[in-house]
Order: sequence, then C-alpha cells, then structure tokens
Amino acid sequence: MEKVDSISLLQRENNDQNLSEDFISAIPLELQLQIFLKLSLKDLLSTGLVSHSWKVLSSGSLLWRILSQKEFPLTLSKSVGYEPSKKKFFCLNPKKALSCPPEKTELPFVFKMQRKGPFVTPLGKILGVVRVGQDRQDQFVYGDEFDLEKPFYKIPKVSTLIFLKDNIQNYDPTDIESLNVYKDMIMVGAYSKIYLYLKNNLYFVKEIEGLKDKIICLDCAKEKIYAGTSRGSVFIIDYKELKIERECLVTEEKVKLTHLFLYEDKIITVDSEQWIKVWDVNLTLLRTIKGNPSCYKHFSSICKIVGNVIITAVISKAFVLSSEEERHKFKYESRVVIYSLENFSIKKEFSFSGFVTCLELINNFLVVSILKKQNYHSLWDDKGCLISIVNLRNKKFIYKKKLDRCLIALNRMGSRLVGFSRNVKFVWHL
Repeated sequence: MEKVDSISLLQRENNDQNLSEDFISAIPLELQLQIFLKLSLKDLLSTGLVSHSWKVLSSGSLLWRILSQKEFPLTLSKSVGYEPSKKKFFCLNPKKALSCPPEKTELPFVFKMQRKGPFVTPLGKILGVVRVGQDRQDQFVYGDEFDLEKPFYKIPKVSTLIFLKDNIQNYDPTDIESLNVYKDMIMVGAYSKIYLYLKNNLYFVKEIEGLKDKIICLDCAKEKIYAGTSRGSVFIIDYKELKIERECLVTEEKVKLTHLFLYEDKIITVDSEQWIKVWDVNLTLLRTIKGNPSCYKHFSSICKIVGNVIITAVISKAFVLSSEEERHKFKYESRVVIYSLENFSIKKEFSFSGFVTCLELINNFLVVSILKKQNYHSLWDDKGCLISIVNLRNKKFIYKKKLDRCLIALNRMGSRLVGFSRNVKFVWHL
C-alpha cells in the first residue's frame, strides 16, 4: 500500500510540474523507477542534470527508500523513524554493521602475503593468490565467495629457485605477482611472463613471453593488455594476437610500478614513490600528480579505485621501538590520500598511527584495517588488527574495534562487507 501511495504521489508531482515529454516519461512510472534503479550511484546522481522530469524522479523518496533497503538492510532495521532521502542515503554508515559479530568461515588455503590481497572482479568473483597445505608453489583461486573450495590452479611449470647476481638474489618463476580478468580470460603475471586461462573452466591457454622484467600489475581495455613491470615500464599487448606491440617507460630512473588501472578512456599508473600519472590508451602522458619520495619504498602501498575516486595508503614513517620486550617491533605512521578521478585534485588527506593493511569506502565513510607496533614483514595474523571507521566529512573516528585476525582485503559486495585474513573470511551485513 505504501508503495502504491508513493508512486501516486510521485506521479502527481510530475503532473504538477507540467513536465515536458521524453522517452522516459512516456512509459509507466513503475518502469521508470526500475530503469533508474539499474544505474550506478554516479550515473543516478547525474540524471538530475538531464531534465527537470529526471531530476524529480531521481530525487524521489520512493527511489531512495528502495536503494536504502537494498544497500543497507541491517542499518535501516535498526534505525527508528528513518525518512529516506538522497541526502540521508549518503549519511548511512557501516558502524552498526561492524558492531555486530561477523560471520566467519575457515578457508581451505592460505592467501599469500601481498598488500594487494584477494579482490572482487566486476562479476562478483573472488580472485587471489593462495598456497595450499605444505605446497610452497603459488596457486590462484577464482570463484564465487560461497564456493571457494574448488580446485586451485598452478602455473604449468615446475617450481624452481633461480639465483641471480652471484646468488645474492633469487626468484621462483612460478611466483605469482599479479592477477586480473578480461572477457573470457584470467591473466596471471609470474615474473616475466603472462599466463592465460579460460575463465569458465580454468583451462590453460597460452603464455606470453619476452616481457623482460617482473610483472607487477595487469589490466585490459579495448582489446589491449597493459602490463606494468618492476623497472617502471608498461608493455602493450594485442589481446587477439597475444603479441607484444611495444614497451614504454613510464617512471623516472626505472622506479618500480606498483599499480596500473584503466578508468574510462585513461590509464592510471602509480609507482613506488607515489607519483600518479594519467595516460591515454597509447601511453601519451596527459597529467602528473606529484608523489611522495619520502615514503618507504620497500613497503608496498595500497591503491584502489572506488566509484569516482582513487584511494592511496602508504607508510610515511617507521620507528624501531627501543624497549627490551619490543625490540623486534616497529611503530608506523600511514598517510592516506583520496583523489578525485574527475580532475585528480586531493579531496581528503589524513594520517593514521600504524600501517594500513586494507581499506574500503562506503558512502562518506572509510573502513580501515590497521596494525600497530608490529613487524611489517612478520605474519600479520599474530596480533590481529584494529578495524576503524572514519567519517570523511570531518576526518573523525566514529568506531574502533579489535579483530582477532588481521585483514589483508576488504571489499563491499552489495549489502555486505567481506573481509579476508590469510585463512578466514569475515562477512558483515550492512
């Protein structure tokens, strides 16, 4: 009854405004709502600029009530007297969700200690590097989060240790450094090669050779594979022919690339000195955002795109604690910067005591996993972590809670926040 009344009210609003006809207003209001509900939040907010009728529809309380119930069902159930609106939707925060005990699931493998951690693909699948039992060779897992007990897949080579420079450095050619998905393929970067697997059955297809250096990051767009390396170069590979087209150096003095993203028609690269560079698809430089050379290069950074912002987190300071009982521990400070992807200006910038192991953005709130007084290179699970929520409007902490495991990945999946430690999955219902 409430839905019918709301639709009638919204229909009267449209009639009262004496709105001009367009292809949306020509169809029933129920279908108009269904179309708008299919849009991303970014697109939905933009619809109000198209016409007055679209502005009325995209601002209606019924639409934002449906969105609120879909995205934050637990939060709404605990909110008394909540009246939905576009403004209030973006004030809904994950505090109530994280204050409830999470659902825990033991995993049949251990995620590899990588700052990038497992991640969620556009189709909602989990992709990450794992090790199983006593087998020290890297494997990767790809599947639905509720069915991660499927077989795990290795690179079709024998794991061997290869020594370089008079046995001072060594590497295993089966160590997986990067993963990504494009169309029907999973791309696996292992040292200087890319291995391709069919996504539906994980059947090995082909390996791409001749990339010279360690493949740190991978992404694809418009039938091209872009592979970033440890020496600061990007290889462009034809996806159909699986052949290298060319190599381009994108950092100064061969500084290591840490992240590579494709956003709309641009390529974004981030190096170990936190220089962010924006390129077109042919790797012509469009823009450079000044980095932070004082950051600790031997500590991996976090960098992820959420909506229309890019979030970076890097260790800015590290101190060895002097007391006898803490002689193997360190004190850290982390710097988190949020950039707009529209003009690459800094939207927010703040510091944390400790180092950030993973993070996720939910509306105007940043959920962060933090470790304090811990050796960066030790097993993070030893001491657990501190889950914190920061209100980005005023940069204040609104919630802190100790977790018995340290999270290495946080991803929002619909109305749930899913976190992974090395061998446990945590789920909070928003």
